[in-house]
Amino acid sequence: MNRCFRSLKKTDLERAVTIESSATQTPWSLAQLSGSVDKDCCTAICLDNRIIGFAIFQQVLDEISLLNIAIDPIHQGQGHAKALLQYQLKQLVLQGARQCFLEVRVSNFNAIGLYKSLGFIVVGERKNYYPVINNSEKDNRENALVMCFSLGN
Repeated sequence: MNRCFRSLKKTDLERAVTIESSATQTPWSLAQLSGSVDKDCCTAICLDNRIIGFAIFQQVLDEISLLNIAIDPIHQGQGHAKALLQYQLKQLVLQGARQCFLEVRVSNFNAIGLYKSLGFIVVGERKNYYPVINNSEKDNRENALVMCFSLGN
């Protein structure tokens, strides 16, 4: 299979919504994804020209935030998320980024392991950051770890 990276476009939104809906507990809406394609740095990862995932970053001056990353569940665990993040972080350094921040559910051990393998470190925790789905307690929420990665000098 041939893996490539390219900008996520408006014409990709239907596929992105499908991936997002199957890969996350609280998926972004079409409107949220569409808004990000208009204003943020959105990169797709493709296998044989078919999108299997995407990452959305927002840059403010020399700081970037990973807002969203999703890989089609049938392609998870194969190194695609790591390759996508490595690719995009290199691109953002060329645009002047110096630090990258992200939030991740404290229960998302796979994602935490991925981020740590790339050099992200835990710098804080946000209490009650994520909604918990399929929980009998109406307003139950889950904490998020705040992680940071230094991109250079």
